[in-house]
Order: sequence, then structure tokens, then C-alpha cells
Amino acid sequence: MRVILLTLAATCGVTTLSAQQRAISDSDLFLFRWVANPQISPDGRQAAYVLVTVNAKHDGYETSLWIAATDGGSPPRRLTAGPHDAAPRAASFTRSVTWAR
Repeated sequence: MRVILLTLAATCGVTTLSAQQRAISDSDLFLFRWVANPQISPDGRQAAYVLVTVNAKHDGYETSLWIAATDGGSPPRRLTAGPHDAAPRAASFTRSVTWAR
């Protein structure tokens, strides 16, 4: 039992040291991508969302619309090229998505 505890303690110490990473820097913020305004389709099988990125010149944001299966069965698919697409809404009577630009 004592050997198992010592092994576990040593492993945790190594894991903690190897898990340490560098601090975030200002330039890292320009690499962030995040999801905004997710909308679930009326049948619940898909979710449309806005993917927000920082543009190459770092002077603003670019947005594009994506759609993903809610069961994770297929990879997300890009719907628009952007750069300023927003507010996806599923049309309740068709299989389409509307958005604002």
C-alpha cells in the first residue's frame, strides 16, 4: 500500500511539472477563436453558430456561420465565407438557415 501511495505521489508530481506551460502573451489573443450566438434547429439535430476570429491585421473581428450536428456524428461545416455574418436563425418550415450581414 505504501509503495502504491509513493508511486502515485511521484506520478502526480511529474504530471504537475509536465502540465505547466508558458504564460499567455498579448499575441496569443490574436489566435483565439470562439463561438457566439448558437441556435438549435427546430428538430434538434443541428446547431448553427457564429465563429468569431481576429482578422490578420488585428484591427477587428471576422465572423462566419457554421453548422454542426448535435450528436457529433459529422464535423462542423462552414456555411458562409464572412467576414461579417451574424445572427443565424433556423427557418421553422424549411431546411434552411437565415442570417444577417
